[in-house]
Amino acid sequence: MHEQSIRKGSFPVHLGYENTCDTISSVNARVVITDNAVVFRFDLKPISENQRIDEEYFQSHRLTYIQVNEKQVLKGLRQFAKNHPHQEELHLEITTQLRISRFRVVSSRAQGDYFLQLNVEPMNRT
Repeated sequence: MHEQSIRKGSFPVHLGYENTCDTISSVNARVVITDNAVVFRFDLKPISENQRIDEEYFQSHRLTYIQVNEKQVLKGLRQFAKNHPHQEELHLEITTQLRISRFRVVSSRAQGDYFLQLNVEPMNRT
């Protein structure tokens, strides 16, 4: 299981819920293959009090999708998928100060180099 970094620096992630969406700064975007799935991982790193409140909301509400619009992250994900075409599933792991939340990607929508939306369902939290 070799983890590949696709962006170490900060980038915004839009976290979507049933009735709202929050944007939180994130770092350490990376991908890895585990158990026939490609896993996209990143760490939330709130940079303001508002983002810390948004992170608390993430901890207690059901995430339904994420959107990423950072070109380096999108390019890295696309290249990794191209190099590993036989992986059956895509998973998402979001690390906070309190835990790691894991999700199964149930569908996705992309618009070129502009954004990627991953619709997710929870797997488990550790």
